[in-house]
Amino acid sequence: MTADRVLVRRGFLRWAVPVLVLTLIWAAWNAWDLIEGRRLKEAVDTIRRSGAPTSVADLEPQVLIGQQRPDDAAPYYAAAAALAGAGASSADSAAAGRVVVAVAKGDVPRPEDLVRIPDLIDQRADALRLLDAATSRTFDGFPSGTSYGYRLAELMRLFLLSGARTIGVAATGDSARATASLVAEIRLVLGPNPPIRPWVGPLFVPTVSQVVSRLRWILQHGAPDTASLAALADAFATADDDRALERQFQRVRAFELESFAQRYRSVYAGAQMFGVAPVFTALRTTASRPIATQTLLRRLGEYDVLLAASRSPWPIRLDRIAALRALPPLGNIPPSETAAAAAQVTALVRAARVIVAIERFRQASRGALPLSIDAVVPAYLPAVPGDPYSGQPMRYRALSSGYVVYSIGSDRKDDGGDMKTDIGAQILASAGSSR
Repeated sequence: MTADRVLVRRGFLRWAVPVLVLTLIWAAWNAWDLIEGRRLKEAVDTIRRSGAPTSVADLEPQVLIGQQRPDDAAPYYAAAAALAGAGASSADSAAAGRVVVAVAKGDVPRPEDLVRIPDLIDQRADALRLLDAATSRTFDGFPSGTSYGYRLAELMRLFLLSGARTIGVAATGDSARATASLVAEIRLVLGPNPPIRPWVGPLFVPTVSQVVSRLRWILQHGAPDTASLAALADAFATADDDRALERQFQRVRAFELESFAQRYRSVYAGAQMFGVAPVFTALRTTASRPIATQTLLRRLGEYDVLLAASRSPWPIRLDRIAALRALPPLGNIPPSETAAAAAQVTALVRAARVIVAIERFRQASRGALPLSIDAVVPAYLPAVPGDPYSGQPMRYRALSSGYVVYSIGSDRKDDGGDMKTDIGAQILASAGSSR
């Protein structure tokens, strides 16, 4: 064997061994990628078979433009939201904001602010008429391809406008119009299938609290008729969704799955571009995929535990979710905070349901209050709603000045309806409430 051949063979072996090792590593890595990918597919298929969402497309109804149902509320909500911020003076808008905040705090709005509300209602009459028209229709979702981001801000302005109308009309003693306005707000925020799709998180609690504060305001300034109270009862009953927390966790899981899918779909699109940087980025991201897939599978297992806890009865679900301290935040909000907010929303909605039932009882009893909360069952409630913080029925207590309906709140102590620690509403007797 010549010296040249020996040198060639040595050179070949010098490079062949590392190449072979790298090839084996790459093959093993791809085999791992394939195994993890199959595990992920099986996990997603299991979620899909359960009926839970696995992508953003599953969360938002895909309604195509021109294919809406004749009674679809979407175009009415969209138009009302677009008009809600136009056509009113800044002074009237500022007055409306102060009125809404005052009632939410339990204070009496300033008279100079209340007198501006009729002008605001006139200036935005078209938006409010469209909102009322949407309330009696079915909302399936906005057309596919439209953005909820900008529309959410417009819808929240519409909610503020409707709230100012509710307060202003109730102050004049027109309970029928005020309750109709409040029903429109409930449909807008709480559903079913509400156009405003806020997270069931801490930021949503003040929104629901405003709805209940406006119910209190209406009852303190008038006596809604039978049909108005029945409409309120139906709206709040529909809003009392015991699975809201479970659906919220399912929603966050679907967003996480969607984010993972989009990240690795974009890798292959980037690899088709010319240049070193896109190809290097694609290779680097692809190389990290089995690790990311394994991490996502671990997260899906954590979601299973979380969802099982969210299906527990109140208040056990609060305790079980709070005990899952190892879980990372979902959508930047710890699961325990999401659960605490859901409990507050549930307590507020159930307090409102009991209040409306008591008002219907008073109407049939010439103004007399029920001796106990059980007196409204089954005529006005199929059963007394449970307190999410105790698992017992919501509490009711007659007062010399009215009555209070409440949940014991997060401290798990019955403070007799003290709204500093308990959750609910105190209804004061008024001239209009003597039926």
